[in-house]
Amino acid sequence: MLIKLFKKYIYIILLFYFVSSVFITTCKDKDTDKNPDSEVDINMGDRREKQIPVESTIGELIPVNFKSLSGNWNLLYGNDYGYNFKFYKNYRAIVILYLNTNSIVFKGVYNVESNDSIRINISEMKREENVKNIDLKKGFVKAKSSHFVFNTRITKNGEKKYLELKAQEIFIDGSNSDGYFEPYIKLDYLGK
Repeated sequence: MLIKLFKKYIYIILLFYFVSSVFITTCKDKDTDKNPDSEVDINMGDRREKQIPVESTIGELIPVNFKSLSGNWNLLYGNDYGYNFKFYKNYRAIVILYLNTNSIVFKGVYNVESNDSIRINISEMKREENVKNIDLKKGFVKAKSSHFVFNTRITKNGEKKYLELKAQEIFIDGSNSDGYFEPYIKLDYLGK
């Protein structure tokens, strides 16, 4: 009697082990199939895609160049969270992160590195204690070894234009600062 009970116990353990190993293998295969162009970021411990996903494109694809990029691009969530990117024709750039009651402002120059990549070299930055009426002229401190690199796509759907950004490198004062930006940002075009 005790031996039969022991055998059932062993069979149950083996069955559980088999089912769980099949489940883990199946999940791992599905994850790899879903993102074949993804790579594991050892520092971040998560998966990041190398490029903006194709399915994010809506409407017409516009080539990324200085003319198509220049202007004011904005993404605002509720409670004053969001982003604002201003690209000027003289290669200046201002990036504002809205953080509810505070904002962080970065000033620098930008370059279109390829048809799907931009780089913003940050020269000055500041933290502002509000999100409205931000002073873009004074209160900045010099930033050392700071730059942002984004995979970039501009799309047009009817009359609306969108800037899609995927952070690739975010360095502030020589330190990796990936947490400043979401993995994928889609901004509305507000005009020049």
